[in-house]
Amino acid sequence: MALFTNQKEVNRAIKAAVDQYHRWEETMRYEYTVTKEGGETEVMKAMSWKKLFKSLLIKYPKFNGWCSYINKKGHQQVKNFREGKILRK
Repeated sequence: MALFTNQKEVNRAIKAAVDQYHRWEETMRYEYTVTKEGGETEVMKAMSWKKLFKSLLIKYPKFNGWCSYINKKGHQQVKNFREGKILRK
């Protein structure tokens, strides 16, 4: 753990940590639009579909709604959920 001698060093360290977090957040590859059954929408960022799926179910274990995104080839994808499981066609 670092010991700081004055408030200026503390502020500089906090700013460096916040900047590092923003750089990490910008590296997220895809943006997913998550829509709940009631119509509420939320934008979530993740590096892959599997990582979003995992974080979505941690946040909302019995999620009902759909998730849409544009894949790496530029095609729109939509996944539907019922009780936390993907509905297959």
